[in-house]
Amino acid sequence: MLRSKRSTAWTNGADKTQLQKRLDAVKKSLSDQAQKLVSYVEHHRSHANVEKALQAISNLPAGAEKNNLLTRINKVQYLINLQQAQKYVNLTQKYKKKSYKSVAQSYINKLPKGSEKTRLQKRLNSMQVR
Repeated sequence: MLRSKRSTAWTNGADKTQLQKRLDAVKKSLSDQAQKLVSYVEHHRSHANVEKALQAISNLPAGAEKNNLLTRINKVQYLINLQQAQKYVNLTQKYKKKSYKSVAQSYINKLPKGSEKTRLQKRLNSMQVR
């Protein structure tokens, strides 16, 4: 009996309106935070920043906004991985160290199939290391 009285009160009154307003405010706050973090990550690229933004995005409900933010983060992650792959391929070429080649390979593996990945892989494969 107690449960049904509460349920009725929440579905028919000011309590429901107040709760909906509070819920909307929380959703807006989460959305704003995720938007700000993604914008920040786009200008300050790092794995740590990407992780923070992904955590904020994970708090959003499924939908177009969440998908859009994930697409933007994936682009940043691609650029980070590409930059790191290029850096370590160059270091491998310069210093001929096995450790650099290993790190370069790990970043190349994270890249999607395409001309950049193929080009970097060919360069790396042609290098002899100590």
